[in-house]
Amino acid sequence: MRNQDVRHARWNPDAITGMWKFAPGVDPQILATLAREWKDSAPDRYSDLHVRSWGRNQFAICFTYRSASSYPMRLYIKNIRDIIQSHLSSFHLEKELIGWDITQGAWYID
Repeated sequence: MRNQDVRHARWNPDAITGMWKFAPGVDPQILATLAREWKDSAPDRYSDLHVRSWGRNQFAICFTYRSASSYPMRLYIKNIRDIIQSHLSSFHLEKELIGWDITQGAWYID
């Protein structure tokens, strides 16, 4: 679909959006602290960052990241996954990241 085909919306090919999914029982406060660290490290890159439930007793960190066109999604995933694993290991939860749903490119509604 081309940009002119969508009314009241604009395409941003560099936006990386999605969610990092965690196993049941991971404290959402731990995830909120982790998300705050991301926002503090790149305050002008995250336009949306929040923790929400996504399953029974499961939480996810959801985000919209404004990427530079030279920063591919696969590199973002690798870097953030490493940060998550490091952070969770301090709580002995390194195996609790169970997946993600991430894409690059998004339509923004005007």
